[in-house]
Amino acid sequence: MRLVQAWDDDGVTEPTADAGAEADVDAGGEIGAGEIGAPRPRRRGRETARDMVWSMAVVGIFVAFLVVVTYRDKPDAVRVIDPAESLAVAQALAPFDVVAPVGLPPTWQATSARYESATTSAVPNAALWHVGYVTPSRDYAALDQAEGEPSVLVRTLVDGAQERGGGTGAFAGWQRWESADGERRAYVLKGPDSSLTIHGNADDAELAVLAGSLTPPPTP
Repeated sequence: MRLVQAWDDDGVTEPTADAGAEADVDAGGEIGAGEIGAPRPRRRGRETARDMVWSMAVVGIFVAFLVVVTYRDKPDAVRVIDPAESLAVAQALAPFDVVAPVGLPPTWQATSARYESATTSAVPNAALWHVGYVTPSRDYAALDQAEGEPSVLVRTLVDGAQERGGGTGAFAGWQRWESADGERRAYVLKGPDSSLTIHGNADDAELAVLAGSLTPPPTP
């Protein structure tokens, strides 16, 4: 609406609405005198979108935090094997009388077994028979039998192995060894035609169970 000045009889000017102002009124109705210069309402669309973005960001950060503090690695599944085939190969080819665990409870899970000839063995110039288990306490225990001296066998299998004196109980007549960090134990026995070692990070009680299952029983 446009305002124009009009002269009255006393020469005083007063603002009056121009007749052409009606053309400025939209189809929604007339604009009252009190609405002249009134502020337009703010648009909410842009603010609403911005608020949604911030809300989603906060929720995302919270969810990421929960994932970090609650995530736990799943333990790897134990791959259980049957050592019978490797044992049969060792019994057929080894240049010594093979001993093997017999009658271990089902909670002892065999995870490795192999026979290696003197030309392929990890022990220098010595045939090797090996079988390893995950124990009931989820630790590791193994039997290795090879030609040659016990010290060579245990130092090949246990990093930084150091002799700790004679064994006791189920390991009477055996020699006790430990890794340099003390995390792994090994008991070594010199037989008539080979050397034996029972070793692993399992405790002495579980290592003794493995030793007691050996057939035929080794003798010092």
